Amino acid sequence: MKLFDKIKLHSKWLFATYVIVILLFVTLPINTVSLNTVTIISFRGDYFLHAVTFIPWAFFGWLLRRKMVYWFIVGVIFAGGVEGIQYLLSYRAFNINDMIGNIIGVVLGFIAFGLFHFYLPQNNDK
Repeated sequence: MKLFDKIKLHSKWLFATYVIVILLFVTLPINTVSLNTVTIISFRGDYFLHAVTFIPWAFFGWLLRRKMVYWFIVGVIFAGGVEGIQYLLSYRAFNINDMIGNIIGVVLGFIAFGLFHFYLPQNNDK
């Protein structure tokens, strides 16, 4: 069995793990002050990490065979919502720039997926 077939076979578990890890990072009282001082070009490094975290979202939609337009909308809501959760937690800090970084990650993921899907050879052997 090829690696890609194994990934597709276990995509529901991979996605569940992905979502749980994101929710844990958002809700646990983790001290990330050191990340807030790292800058890349002229913005903080954690904004970059927020975007990178949500890039896989589009690929999970494809693996789980979801309608991509709806999956995009759910991704934007989830990306914004996980940052919104921090507004409700007294030990976490809400930051609109983090929310924007999350949403940019979803958008970049769909752009990357579009390029990947366009250049992926079509397999019609079903």
